[in-house]
Amino acid sequence: MPVHYILVSLLCLPFLANAAPTYYCVSSNGTSAWDDGGDNCIGSVGDCTGLTGTAACDLDTANDEAVVEDVIYLQAGTYGTGEQIRPARSGTDNDNRITYQAYGDGQVTMNWTGTGGYTDRGSIALGERDYITVNGAGPSDEDGTRRIVHIPTGFVSTYGNACGSEGTIVKNVVLGYRNGGDGSITASRGWSACASTWEGSFTTIYNVFENNEIYGEHDAQNDSTEETQDLIQVAKDSDYNLYQDNIIDSASHDALYISSTLATNNVVRNNVISNDYHTACALWHAGGNNLWEGNECRSSFDYDQWPGATPGNALQLSAPDNIIRYNIIHKGGAADYTSSALGGLKTTSGTSGGDSDATDNHIYNNTMVKNRNHSYGLQYVGTNFLDLGNNRMVNNLLYGNPYSGVLVQYAGGSQNLPDGIRDKWFTNMIGTSSGTDYINAADLGGRNASEAESLSGPTYPEFTDIITVDPLFTNYNNSDYTLTESSTLIDRGTNLTIITGSDSGSGTSLYVADSKYFYDVSGFPTWMGMQGDWIAVGSNLSGSAKVQIASVDYVNNIITLENSISRNVDDLVWLWKDSRGNLVISGDAPDIGALEYKAEDGGVITSPGVRPGVRPGVRPGVR
Repeated sequence: MPVHYILVSLLCLPFLANAAPTYYCVSSNGTSAWDDGGDNCIGSVGDCTGLTGTAACDLDTANDEAVVEDVIYLQAGTYGTGEQIRPARSGTDNDNRITYQAYGDGQVTMNWTGTGGYTDRGSIALGERDYITVNGAGPSDEDGTRRIVHIPTGFVSTYGNACGSEGTIVKNVVLGYRNGGDGSITASRGWSACASTWEGSFTTIYNVFENNEIYGEHDAQNDSTEETQDLIQVAKDSDYNLYQDNIIDSASHDALYISSTLATNNVVRNNVISNDYHTACALWHAGGNNLWEGNECRSSFDYDQWPGATPGNALQLSAPDNIIRYNIIHKGGAADYTSSALGGLKTTSGTSGGDSDATDNHIYNNTMVKNRNHSYGLQYVGTNFLDLGNNRMVNNLLYGNPYSGVLVQYAGGSQNLPDGIRDKWFTNMIGTSSGTDYINAADLGGRNASEAESLSGPTYPEFTDIITVDPLFTNYNNSDYTLTESSTLIDRGTNLTIITGSDSGSGTSLYVADSKYFYDVSGFPTWMGMQGDWIAVGSNLSGSAKVQIASVDYVNNIITLENSISRNVDDLVWLWKDSRGNLVISGDAPDIGALEYKAEDGGVITSPGVRPGVRPGVRPGVR
């Protein structure tokens, strides 16, 4: 059987080295019959000459006939309201995919407005399909060109989904339309790796959603009941999925929402996530071992504009065992909610059932600034506090909030927390826009740095080495939070953990006091491009050994290394490179905050890719 590739105006993936691909050309008004034994619809690599218009195949035919290794080029045009990318079959593995790719100049406009089951809804309906690629950049386009665009003409249930799928890749597409009309041009849900309300069991694993733009709307924006509830929801049994380099903007609830205790080991990195109506980023009732790295989370709520709405946080964390690092978390909360724990990053614990408790999270090198209430809100709700605490906050920058850097709030129940569960704060910058550095600790009211460090007992977090200086940002008013060369926060950070007495001093098994600062990528397939963290180990950073992590045993605090290094008990351990292999330290110690200053270039390492001042708002179209 010949190998096939289908040409539709979508982006090409790498071709298989072990097969000669066949390229099928598809158009919005194609009528040619599919023929795997002849030359109907068949072009060549990057070439649909003579196979445009009616000479091409239509999309429904491509969906029905495509088999493993077929490549479908989608040509520019507006496809019908009943047409969607929905192959009848799956690929078998990463080297044997079915690929849909944009082709030629112009825009591939998807306009699906139909109905369907949970997994076959949307213009890009990849639910319960495996190893399918949809790429909105054409064969001759630079990566990042987005020619596939879904702009519905009416309210639809979803833009697309990958619920119950394995190994799908969706990249370089635009879903929705920012400020796109009368409030009816949107979807109830934007992109779903399953929704929490869907009945049935689904396993969604090893999927990639990258370099896309996705926009929703909320009802108050256009006085309509048609709204996008959660723009991206990750629910059910969703594991080892990757969301990176996307623009994610606007919803009536959360812009990106991980919402299942079975949703574990997902990576959210380098995205710009914003929502001016409620919460931007959320892990709620989520499972553990999710990595949030290098994102911008922004919730620019305007109470005067949306008086009937409930403001949200830039990042809501109500889940255990996650790593939150190198993110910019800003503009959360609302000035009219001064008594609430709303703000930049909010953790909650003790809610009904105890399954949304924020415990054992490791939160480091984040920049939490310009939030309208507090940089960090810690809220105990109800009476179930037993699973609360043991979160670690290190090298974070909290600044520019009108009320307090940290708010500890009890919303009912006892303030008598069990021993041994206190959150630990090590070497964090905490300040407010008024120049006051204080922690608002529940019934005690405001406390300055020295008073906060003397707090004792399980009721309050434990603070060590609070920094209270002017950060000296490059341009704070314009949200450029990079540090100037005069900032005392440069090289002011501390190590993350140490080598323990159980360690042998050599070999690839490294025993540390706390392994949960580092991300274990051993469960990801190699084709997804996840890199193990690099760490630096030694008595000081300049003379430390640099080594990559192969895997992490979180239960026994053992890190397996890619190669052996020499070390000593009580040696310090720092993160050296992140999950993309980006260097995160340029000096003699980490800086405070997300944006490492790089003196030799007079600039910053924007690890792992947050761009200061970047804002969502690019309208769909050819770029």
